[in-house]
Amino acid sequence: MRAARLLWAVVLACALVLGGGVTAAPARAADAGGRVSQASADGLPFPDRLVMNRIQTPQDGTSPRPDGTCCIPANVTKETATARITNTGTGPLTITAASVTAGFTLVSPTAYPVVVAPGASSDVVVRFVATGPTLQTNGTLSVTTDDPTRPTTTYQLAGRWQQFSEGGDEPNAFNLVSLFGYTTKLTTGSQSLDTHGAVSALGQEVLSPYWVRADRSSPVTVRQLAAFHTQGSPAAVYWHAKGSTTSNYITASAGVEAQTVLPRTTSGAPAQGSFTTDSAFGFRNEAEWSDDAKNDASPDIAQGCSGACGHHVRFYPAHDRSGHLMANTWLMLVDSRGINFDYQDNVYLITNARPETAPDPSTAAVLPGAPSTSLGFAEPVAGTLADASGSGTGFPLVQANKLDTTAGSASYRPAQLQLGDGALRVTTTGTSTTGSNEGADNTGVNVLETPFDASAEPFTVTARLVGPFPEVSAGSAATGVHFGRGQDDFVRLAVTNVAGVPKVRLYAESGGAATVVSTGATLSSSVTAVDLLLVVNPRTGVVTAWYRPTTSGTAGALTKLSNSWVIPSAVRGVFLSGHARAGILAQSRGTSPFTASYDSFAIAPGDLSAPEPPAIARIDVGSTKASTDALGRTWSPDTGLFSPSTAVAEGASTTPAAIANTEDDALYATYRGNVGSVAQAQRSIAFSIPTGAVSPVTLRLHFAERSAGNAAAGRRVFSVAAEGTTYDSALDLYAAAGGVNTAITLTIPAVTVSDGRVDLVLKAARDHPAVSAIEVLGGTGADTTAPGAPSGVAAAAADGPSVAVSWAKSPEPDVVGYRVHRAASSPVAASGTPVSGTSLVTGTTFTDSSVSAGSSYAYAVVAVDASGNASPVSSSVQVSVPAAPTAPSGPVTRVNFQDAATPVPSGYLRDSGEPYGQRTGADQGEGSAYGWVAMGTSTPVDNSANGRARTTGTATSDVRLNTYLHMQKSPPGNASWELAVPEGTYEVTVVVGDAGTPLDSTHQVTVEGSVAVGAFRPTSAVKHATGAVRVAVTDGRLTLSPVGGINTKIDYVEVAPV
Repeated sequence: MRAARLLWAVVLACALVLGGGVTAAPARAADAGGRVSQASADGLPFPDRLVMNRIQTPQDGTSPRPDGTCCIPANVTKETATARITNTGTGPLTITAASVTAGFTLVSPTAYPVVVAPGASSDVVVRFVATGPTLQTNGTLSVTTDDPTRPTTTYQLAGRWQQFSEGGDEPNAFNLVSLFGYTTKLTTGSQSLDTHGAVSALGQEVLSPYWVRADRSSPVTVRQLAAFHTQGSPAAVYWHAKGSTTSNYITASAGVEAQTVLPRTTSGAPAQGSFTTDSAFGFRNEAEWSDDAKNDASPDIAQGCSGACGHHVRFYPAHDRSGHLMANTWLMLVDSRGINFDYQDNVYLITNARPETAPDPSTAAVLPGAPSTSLGFAEPVAGTLADASGSGTGFPLVQANKLDTTAGSASYRPAQLQLGDGALRVTTTGTSTTGSNEGADNTGVNVLETPFDASAEPFTVTARLVGPFPEVSAGSAATGVHFGRGQDDFVRLAVTNVAGVPKVRLYAESGGAATVVSTGATLSSSVTAVDLLLVVNPRTGVVTAWYRPTTSGTAGALTKLSNSWVIPSAVRGVFLSGHARAGILAQSRGTSPFTASYDSFAIAPGDLSAPEPPAIARIDVGSTKASTDALGRTWSPDTGLFSPSTAVAEGASTTPAAIANTEDDALYATYRGNVGSVAQAQRSIAFSIPTGAVSPVTLRLHFAERSAGNAAAGRRVFSVAAEGTTYDSALDLYAAAGGVNTAITLTIPAVTVSDGRVDLVLKAARDHPAVSAIEVLGGTGADTTAPGAPSGVAAAAADGPSVAVSWAKSPEPDVVGYRVHRAASSPVAASGTPVSGTSLVTGTTFTDSSVSAGSSYAYAVVAVDASGNASPVSSSVQVSVPAAPTAPSGPVTRVNFQDAATPVPSGYLRDSGEPYGQRTGADQGEGSAYGWVAMGTSTPVDNSANGRARTTGTATSDVRLNTYLHMQKSPPGNASWELAVPEGTYEVTVVVGDAGTPLDSTHQVTVEGSVAVGAFRPTSAVKHATGAVRVAVTDGRLTLSPVGGINTKIDYVEVAPV
């Protein structure tokens, strides 16, 4: 490889200088650090997509205009586009080649390799050269570089061909949306854009004559994406304040660019502009206004428009190539009055705008289960559609029908609604041919709806209908529930007339095309009520239907209709959007009016037709102790289940303490997610919860916005991912629940777990994430198997006085903490309050500072798993705490064990491993006799090779602890230390340990056969142990031995006669 690179260097030594930090030069060394960042010089539609167009036989400037004057100007089209490669690395980036697929050609550069300096850019220019008859050509530009992380950078190429200017090959609105790579649905099913100017929303269109800025700190921007109108005619776009006709110029495309994508102004700049206003505003493009009432509707009426007309400007929320909504970004499609209603005369991209009053798809709707989605009809609901007496029904919306000239003018009739006595009654209206939302009729009245977010979780649209149903026996009579978006895209579960008898039927429409999906049994005259359940899974698009009749006061079995309906993929985004609608309907087309009665309505989270799976774990996030909810279910604290450990528990002291939409206020009171003052990109919290062998599992997450500072939509927004899959990309707690201090849940079904733990990650886009409780459901239920007893329990007395207890980490993955118990003597029972307190110890050490000097204690440890199961108690370990020092009856001998080079601590004698004998040095007591013997004998041995000193890194402030001597290292192997003393009683204090990183010892030292330090296992937090014992010496030698120890290391000893 090096030889090849040297060869390139020789061949290209005299390369062409291209300027701007870009030169033709040999490839750089592989370790230089260039990195690719790609963009389109046009700035849209996406950084990796280039859009072009060409006309095979363009106007050349010589053809007369239709009025005979000269001349139609020559076409200027966008035949080229530029890919911009920027080097964001620290070293040079080498572009070694570029290639395009058929229908496109490379314009520049013409020679490779090209070297891009750090921070510089290089442009690759592509030309669209297709010659037809294929109208749209899609291709690829591949740019090869020596960026090891992405050696090939790919661009999507999209080119539109037409034979003549203004010919029949002009792209329509659908073609242009596809050309730019957007996935916005302009229509659904069999809908046509050509409604002769009738005011009606098609596909994902939002009817909004006026707009406001979405972000008050940024301007509204407008960029013209396409112009396909009369060649030679410029196209100007303006904005105007609501209530005013004074138009403010934004931009205008040049007349010569009236048949092109991405047209430019007369100066050659992109046709784009921006403006700032704090008031509501509308748009005007030449003679067409965004407010339909300002447009000339006479050409529409002349071509057959009835009702409200003049709809010449359509607005659609932009969706990217993956189908994701582009927040506050809109496609504005304009059609000049009375021509052909193709809505591609001028097409604009608008950013940072939202509808003034219409539902905004960029703003989250409530989740299923929010208070606004559960209606009991017991009392009026303010701010919702009123009944005949002015009482709010609880439904804020009505499904528009084709006779509406303004919102609800024909579709909403309050005189036909009555709220009272715990029910909502809807009296139908209609004729032999009108009064339903079926097929082409689309004249349904009082089809009441409530908005919600249907994109995130399974949900059930349910209602209880009061029977019997004798009137549902003719025509298109029906009463039930529905879900969808408009009278051409919905699914309905209703008691329906089927051949003269009432039956429960599942019926669906997609783009106006009807499907009778499934029908249940006849409902007899003795049926007094029917519960309807319409279950929707947004992941699969499957809709299932269930019903339960009540006969003579006795509820029957829940029955599933035999066939399910799968929402067609082409309209799935319309049905399962963040602004879906569900509600009730009653209709009587072709029969006499009747009154339908509803006892309740709800959009509930999850699948209400299925029994709830058993609980594997219920976690009360932010709590410090177990609790019981209103249903008697036990919830455990989240100890040891979350990371980072800096995520604090919040909410315990927040007022008000009352939480709406739940009977378990305490469960939602606390929450966790605030990980401190870190960058927004680092504001995430993860939970890892043991599931045993169960997979898949269902997660049910509980939330409540508890911060008064977040009392508005958009202030706390975060994503929710389980096992690496994102289930909600922008959960807004305030919007999801409909307010602060209001409980809401999010259910995530069928999560596959591969390692015995389900991993949940919440990552904030604004503020911090916050979750109050987590349920893990599935399998056969909660884990009732206790973990095994902890092993390796050891205890050592320390100064203070205190006792350091340590143990081995449990090998079982679901163990989340430990309890340490204490007694006066072994065995220790796991009863009463643990000496470690009510909170679990999450590590493997605990220091007991409540001991008394001169006392003896026994310790044992219990492991606790995520389900709250406690292990059997471990084996017990006994430890004696040294008595408080007493005045010695003679001088105290203090000996420090160390290497020979380290200075001796003040007041201590030095022992550097010499064999037992008379010491002669000043630092060894001059006349004292002490030293090392083979353990169990009186034979002197040399241990001087085993002295150590920790002087850097891990050294402590106590110099005595920075040195030690091995007592069991070969040579000489197990060795005892002896000190010549008069016969008598002595108080002996022994200190063991190693200030360094090795933690492989089990330090144990006996004095005259009595254990002073017993089986001490160091940890990174506790590396030393102190033991004291009172012994009698009868042979003139005090003996310290490492009996039972492993790699015992002694630091110092103090011997005081008593």
